[in-house]
Amino acid sequence: MAQNKNASTKKAAFTYTPAKDDVKDVHLVGDFNNWEVGHIRMKQLKGGSWKASIALSAGTYEYKFWVDGEWENDPECPSEVPNPFGTTNSKIDVL
Repeated sequence: MAQNKNASTKKAAFTYTPAKDDVKDVHLVGDFNNWEVGHIRMKQLKGGSWKASIALSAGTYEYKFWVDGEWENDPECPSEVPNPFGTTNSKIDVL
C-alpha cells in the first residue's frame, strides 16, 4: 500500500504470542514493507511474547508473522483476507 508522506502517522503495535515455547526468531512482514522478511524483527519479551511497533499512515494493511522460517497469521487478529497463495493474511485498519 502506498503511503502519503504528508499524512500523519500513528504507532501500530503488533504482538505475537507463540503456541510453543521454542520460537527463536519472529519478523513482522506485510504490505507496509513490501513483504520483505528481515526489515522488522520483533523483540522477545520476558513472558515469551514478541512485540514490534511501527509508524503507519491511516489505511488498511495486510500482514503476517515470519516465525522460524514459516508464515503465520496473527492469532489475536479477528480480521483476515484471502491472499493469492490460497491462504489468508491478517488485516489491520489504522485510523
